[in-house]
Amino acid sequence: MIIYWLLLFIAACFALRFSRTAKGDFIALEMRYLFDALIFVLILILGFRFEVGGDWNTYLYWNNRLYGKSLAYVFEEGNEIGFELLNWLGANFIGGLFLPQLVCGMLLLIGLRKFCFTLPNPFLGLTIAMPYLIWVVGQGYTRQAAALGFFLFGLSYVSVKKTLSYTLCSGMGLLFHKTAVLFIPFAMFINDRLFSRTFLISFIVISITSLLAYITTLSSGDVIAMFDAYLGDSNISSAGALIRCSLTATTGTIFLYNRKRFVINSEERVFWSVFSLVGIMIFALIFISPSSTVIDRINVYWLPLQIFVLTSFPTIFESKYSNSRQSVTLVIILLCALIQWIWMFYSGNAAKWLPYRFYIWEWIWNSVDWFWPANYGFEKGK
Repeated sequence: MIIYWLLLFIAACFALRFSRTAKGDFIALEMRYLFDALIFVLILILGFRFEVGGDWNTYLYWNNRLYGKSLAYVFEEGNEIGFELLNWLGANFIGGLFLPQLVCGMLLLIGLRKFCFTLPNPFLGLTIAMPYLIWVVGQGYTRQAAALGFFLFGLSYVSVKKTLSYTLCSGMGLLFHKTAVLFIPFAMFINDRLFSRTFLISFIVISITSLLAYITTLSSGDVIAMFDAYLGDSNISSAGALIRCSLTATTGTIFLYNRKRFVINSEERVFWSVFSLVGIMIFALIFISPSSTVIDRINVYWLPLQIFVLTSFPTIFESKYSNSRQSVTLVIILLCALIQWIWMFYSGNAAKWLPYRFYIWEWIWNSVDWFWPANYGFEKGK
């Protein structure tokens, strides 16, 4: 547990330190190297976790079933090829389950790094991401975390109006989780003139791309079976889904109400306005959905909205009242600490993340084997 609080404390301290510093000054001060050091540590934590995360056994099974299979088998299955290929390499060569979880964790955190560097206070963005995006999603939803990493990378292109780059990054997410198709349509809103010729062309191209991606998504029967299971069984639910969706709706409402005061360009304002509206709609859907799990999993993709709004929110205050910016930053940090506290001490699933076990440490103490594909359980004597 201490590792979670220590890293949150370090990120929060620097977030407070740079609460009155402009983004350009942050980069000029070369504090990005310290930021990168934190990202590197987080990659190690996510990539080399051992029996940590709610779906550990499920991912272990997916990895083990590819042991001894041919490469052709990977392509024949029709699942997310990026994730399947990593599992095949790990299961048959070196790394086992740790190879896909290391790469997926790396994709999430590199995307988060890229996105945070577009924000006024990168350390505050990292602090906001830790309690749920990094600890829970990064260590629990491995495939979805990788897809989200590509989405975060794509979001960094919104401010510079690179629609194609955003679309390509979003499309890459399909290699790890087919629900990443949800990202693609938002590319048409990277435009401050919604009824221009550029918007019309973007709408046509992106609609066709989304349709093709959607057809590809439905090509696998297991995806349909998954939605049937979630939507057909009202007993399947996610604890805390209402609170998480309400946070998305709250940050979306904050942005829509104050969007003219945010220090962003017109393209960003249009994109995040639409994204906020959809986030509020997701919150409304949780009251009519037979299962909260589907809505909760979709809401994961709206976590960047919380990071963007809360990180940018202090900037709406006048710079001459810089102490106010610092006070608002402190309140946001305390909110993050509260969320992490509630998750650790009151969540019914927190025991699957606690205590944190680091694979290399476990190996040094001779309780698990080195990366050996045939050793399914990674335990001595099995």
